[in-house]
Amino acid sequence: MALYKTIGITLATLLVLGVVSITQAHAAYENYKPYYSVGDVKLKVTVKFSDNCWNTLKIRANARDNNHILLNSQIFHNETPSSGPAKDITTILKFKSIKVLDDVKNPSHRLRVYVVIDDGFQTKSKYFDYEEGRTQYSMTFHMTTNSAACGA
Repeated sequence: MALYKTIGITLATLLVLGVVSITQAHAAYENYKPYYSVGDVKLKVTVKFSDNCWNTLKIRANARDNNHILLNSQIFHNETPSSGPAKDITTILKFKSIKVLDDVKNPSHRLRVYVVIDDGFQTKSKYFDYEEGRTQYSMTFHMTTNSAACGA
């Protein structure tokens, strides 16, 4: 009976260690959940980097005519900046179309999506018209990174 207990404890320990090591191997980027988790429109945002020298990435979508109308946002932290190759980051941000279609607060019915690296080292924006009834959008940003994040 003691042998089964020892085998059970050993297997449980190996399982926990395996899960911890897999988690650590995939924890290069810490991402926070999007600000909103519901909406009738999905915005797929992909960010490509020149290398892995960056600390913080912020993605924000808002109504074009009123920056205070937040559609959604998400923040990513790079835990191990390096001059080596970088992974692309892709996220899906959901938002409610009614926020874009407000004729008083956003008469142009346009969206603004912008990406910021390291609190303003580089900022890029893209604008596009919202098409009523369309439920998916996709865009890609190509970012130059901050070599100071790698101690250069």
